[in-house]
Amino acid sequence: MEAKDLLDCDTWIFNVDGTVVEGRVAYAGKYIIKEEAKKLHLGTVLHAVLAVRYIEREVERLTGEKGKLAADNFGLEEYHKMLSRFKIEEKRVESATYEYLREHAIPGVGDLLSGIRHETNHGKKIPFFFSSTSSDWHVKPVNSYFSGDGYFANPVYEDGQVTILTKTPEHRVRLTGHDLGSCAVFGDSEIDLAFKKAGAKIFVASPLASPEVKRVADLAPDSYKDLLTIFE
Repeated sequence: MEAKDLLDCDTWIFNVDGTVVEGRVAYAGKYIIKEEAKKLHLGTVLHAVLAVRYIEREVERLTGEKGKLAADNFGLEEYHKMLSRFKIEEKRVESATYEYLREHAIPGVGDLLSGIRHETNHGKKIPFFFSSTSSDWHVKPVNSYFSGDGYFANPVYEDGQVTILTKTPEHRVRLTGHDLGSCAVFGDSEIDLAFKKAGAKIFVASPLASPEVKRVADLAPDSYKDLLTIFE
């Protein structure tokens, strides 16, 4: 498998955490805490910090007991309960997410996505989408920031409740209007490998992927900049 084979795919799908951004896109919430501190809303800051520490401890515990996906889902639900409790609205989360992306997007990913926006597969533009187990409050801004063609994420409703959508990789891809067997999928974790096991045409390991994921990936660049040669 060579990098240039990516141009033979009908669409590209990027997982977000650890693939497009360093860490978790939900870490953008820390920028909101900083804003509250600047406004001297110290009570809010203290309660938010304690809530975040509780969530992080529980996610770590549940990862060992029930697995990463179950732990992530718990963390997501508790995180949005916290936002709702402090009356943090989607616009503030969106703004914080943009700030997080500016500082923590993985080097080279912006150039790669900029290149694919103008690239074609046999005369047809190659679209790209974002898939995440995070909430749409964070993933929608990711899609907008990189001028993507769409996204798949867990929806948040007005009362701050998150609906966890347990959809298969095939179902997620069908939402984009494409077949998984014609897609290139970028990911960093064993959860993302479900796309490869389900029949993705090419699975690309993020530069931040674990050694185990890189070992079984079709492509495992040390940097996204290594893939820019496909546009030459």
